Amino acid sequence: MIETSLAFVEILIADGWLIIPILVCSLVAVTITLERGWYFDHLPALEHADHMLKLVTQGKFTDALSLNEGNTHPVLRVLTTGILARASMPEKAMESAGMVEVRHMKRGLALFGHHHHACTLMGIIRHHPA
Repeated sequence: MIETSLAFVEILIADGWLIIPILVCSLVAVTITLERGWYFDHLPALEHADHMLKLVTQGKFTDALSLNEGNTHPVLRVLTTGILARASMPEKAMESAGMVEVRHMKRGLALFGHHHHACTLMGIIRHHPA
C-alpha cells in the first residue's frame, strides 16, 4: 500500500504541477456524474400520471390533485401546475413549470461540460513539447 502511494506521488512529481488541476477536474466530473445518477435513480415512481390525466378529462380536479399529495415527481408537479391554472392559461403555466423542472434536472451538467473542455486543454498543454 505504501509503495503504491509512493509510486503515485512519483508520477505526480514527474508530470509536474499541471497534473493537479487535471485531477481536480476529474474529481469534479465524477462527483457531478454520481450526484446526477443518484438524483435520477431516486425519483419516485411515475404511477399516478395516467390516472391524474384521466381524472382531469372527467372534470374531477380535486381528485386529480389529491394524487399528487406527497409525491415529488417532476411530471406530477407540472400536471398539478396545469390543473391549478386551468381557469387562466394552463398551457403557459405548465410550460413554465416544465422549464423549472428541466433546469433542476440539468443542474451541474453545464459545469461538467466546462470541466471536460478544461481537462482536455490541460492535457494537450501538458503533452505539448516546450
